[in-house]
Amino acid sequence: MIIPTHNVKQADLNHGIPDFGVKFDVIIASMVLHWLNNPGQFLRQAKTKLTQQGRLLVVIPNIVLCSYRIAYLLGKFPPISLSHKNFQVPKEVEQMFKNAGFNIEKKLSARRSIHAKLSPILFSADIVYVLKPI
Repeated sequence: MIIPTHNVKQADLNHGIPDFGVKFDVIIASMVLHWLNNPGQFLRQAKTKLTQQGRLLVVIPNIVLCSYRIAYLLGKFPPISLSHKNFQVPKEVEQMFKNAGFNIEKKLSARRSIHAKLSPILFSADIVYVLKPI
């Protein structure tokens, strides 16, 4: 099976999202925001690349996971790469979404445990956001 690659583009998202000549129903930014110099700028640009009914799915590492908080109190930094450009706690990233013109439609856990489903911020190492443009 040959997979068409004519629409695949390599890009440094710090310099913007490449132009594909179309708007998208869904854009997925999984584990991307913490590597960007200006994640708010990326979010604002992503909004312009979505169709009217489009959604932006964002996955972030959760640095306020309860086990990370306990370990931090004991002097151990969470197992998160120090090479990240920025760290956002859920409250900060959610404000950034709002400032970029998005409403949070859903906040989910990337884990399947019942605790993570009940409270992704406390019990999930990764948080998935489904964002709807305002």
